[in-house]
Amino acid sequence: SAIKAFQIGNSLEPIDGIASPKLLISLQRRVSLSKDKIDFSSMKLMGTGSGFLVNKGGFVVTNAHVIENCDAVSTAKDSLYITSKVDVENDVAILQSSKLKGYKPISISDEDPVLGQKIYPSGYPLYSTLSNLNFTSGTVSSEVGFRSNTNNFQMTAPIQPGNSGGPILNDLGGL
Repeated sequence: SAIKAFQIGNSLEPIDGIASPKLLISLQRRVSLSKDKIDFSSMKLMGTGSGFLVNKGGFVVTNAHVIENCDAVSTAKDSLYITSKVDVENDVAILQSSKLKGYKPISISDEDPVLGQKIYPSGYPLYSTLSNLNFTSGTVSSEVGFRSNTNNFQMTAPIQPGNSGGPILNDLGGL
């Protein structure tokens, strides 16, 4: 019924409720031309976190727990992110923003972190207090995470709430 309503509202024939290429193109144009501002006044801030751009298509990676229970994800009051994929088990979420298309993404290292390696976490911790990028340093203190989880590692760098989802760079600037 929503597709039929869109077809009627935009004079798209036939009015059959089927998602055709013509309908999808019309919908995409309608959304991209929309100048409506998002009204955040009725929404409650659930939390803050960080993320990083991984390709020129505007895709951003963060932690799944950063966006958990959120109705909207934004970095600015006039820009929403679209949630593309969420992997709760690995605590990863992929978001997309059309406003980030074409920006240079972070380079991803081919090497895993090694014990004693210098690392540099960055992010936006305590956003309501600090409201700017925080860049710290430390070393890899274990090549495995909590309960011998080989998907994680441990580090000595200080981080605070809100750093979640932010990149950890090596000494060559790679993720």
